[in-house]
Amino acid sequence: MGLQFQSIGAVGPFLVADLGLSYAQLGSLIGLYLLSGAFIALPGGLLGSRFGDRAIVLSALGLMTVGGAAVTLGESWPLVAAGRLVSGGAA
Repeated sequence: MGLQFQSIGAVGPFLVADLGLSYAQLGSLIGLYLLSGAFIALPGGLLGSRFGDRAIVLSALGLMTVGGAAVTLGESWPLVAAGRLVSGGAA
């Protein structure tokens, strides 16, 4: 989680140059990661108690991987933002 949260800030200048993002959009990408987690926390806990920790942790790892791949391969701000929402929801 820490790696994915901090990765956008670390590669921020490259994202601004390569994707033509503004710094406001870059800040939004950082915030989107935490926003989705705020809405998924309670339902995620309920799912964990129903299906078990192992199943939920493995599915969250899969979602983080998919979200990280979307950010890596994204060619536009909406695709990168969607990847951040997916990976943030898993965190």
